[in-house]
Amino acid sequence: MSAFAHRACSLKSLVGLFVVAALLEGCGSGHASLEQAKEEFYKNNPEIAAQRKTLGKLSGRVTVDGMPPKEGVTVFVVLNNPEHPTPGSKTFAACDAEGNFEFKTYEQGDGVPVGKYVVEIVGLRKEKIRGRAAIVRFVGPDAFGNLYNDPDKNKDDPTLVVDVQAPVRTDYAIDLKVAGKNTVAEPGKNAITKIAGA
Repeated sequence: MSAFAHRACSLKSLVGLFVVAALLEGCGSGHASLEQAKEEFYKNNPEIAAQRKTLGKLSGRVTVDGMPPKEGVTVFVVLNNPEHPTPGSKTFAACDAEGNFEFKTYEQGDGVPVGKYVVEIVGLRKEKIRGRAAIVRFVGPDAFGNLYNDPDKNKDDPTLVVDVQAPVRTDYAIDLKVAGKNTVAEPGKNAITKIAGA
């Protein structure tokens, strides 16, 4: 794990722990809401507040030829940098059985850092890793024939580029056209082909 990724994980863990601590401490002292407790925590911890990113909620639904994704496949919506796409899963959300997805950065449903992203969609199957029950990995081949998992191709499709701005975008609908399309035999160099730790 890179130092940056480690710091990001540590920040998330610290924020979670301190928010819980603040809530427990405030149970009898009149905290009106979780939001107020979080704001008080950030006010009292300026070093952590300085690293806090401005988020925009991002959620929606993925369909395949107008229908929910097929069973046995986990569909992931992956966000990448449209100017400098990189391989691997950076920011992703798993879809439920109906294709609904919701991004999180610090807590469930809070969204992603504001900015422009190229969207990748991939359908993967869960792989069991012997002897390592805590690790979950999803692997290919892509259920959609590598048609939507390549940021280098997707950045030229305006329906697969999203500009996330605060506060919300909860209606992002993506209908993948798969039936009758020729699959891509070899995924691109930056295409998402597996996800670990989902």
